Amino acid sequence: MHRRLLSLVLIVSLLLLTALPASAQAPEAVNWLLTQQRDDGGFGAEASTLSETAEVVYALAAAGEDVAAVTAADGASPLDFLAANLDQATTVGSQAKVALAFTAAGQDASDIDGTNLIAAIAETLDADGKFGGPDATLVDHAYAMLALASADQEVPSQSVGWLLAQQAPNGGFAWNASTAEADVDSNSTSLAVQALVAAGVAPDDPAIAS
Repeated sequence: MHRRLLSLVLIVSLLLLTALPASAQAPEAVNWLLTQQRDDGGFGAEASTLSETAEVVYALAAAGEDVAAVTAADGASPLDFLAANLDQATTVGSQAKVALAFTAAGQDASDIDGTNLIAAIAETLDADGKFGGPDATLVDHAYAMLALASADQEVPSQSVGWLLAQQAPNGGFAWNASTAEADVDSNSTSLAVQALVAAGVAPDDPAIAS
C-alpha cells in the first residue's frame, strides 16, 4: 500500500494536498470539497463524471480521508459511483483514471465488481508501445503507465520508449503526441514526466532534465 500511494503522488497537481494537513486551511478545503458531492456519490460541475470524481478521490485520499466513508445521503460513495458507471470508461485514459482512484483509495483496481481494469489497460498496448490504439492521446498513454505503476505492475519498457519518442526538441510533450515545439503544453509535459518517473526513469535522466 505504501508503494502504491507513493506512486500516486506522481499523478496530478491535486496531490499537492498531501502537504495541506500542516496548514490550518486544510480542514476547510476538505470540508468544502465534501459539500460538492452529488446524490449519486460522484462529483462534477454540472453532473457527476468519471474524470472529476476520480480527481476528487485523488485529492481526498491525499488529504488522508477514508474515501469509502465519504457518502451522499443515500449512502453512495465516490467509489460506488465509479463502479456503477464503468461502462462510461470507453478510452484507456478514462479506465486508467478510474483505476488510479481505486488504488488511491486502497482498493484493488483489478477487481471492481468483477472487472479487471489493470488487465484491460495492459491489453491495449500495441506493437509500437502505445497504450490505447490509434485514437488514444499521449495523455491517455501517460495515465495508463501511471495506473499500472500504482497497481505494482511493471510498466512495459516499450511504453516508456514510445513516450520518450514523442518528446519535442525543447523537452516538452504535446497531448496529441506532436513533436513540434509550438504544440507542446505544460499539462501534457508534467503528466509525461510523472509517468516516466513512475515507470522507473531516473529524475536526473536527460529526458527528464530537458
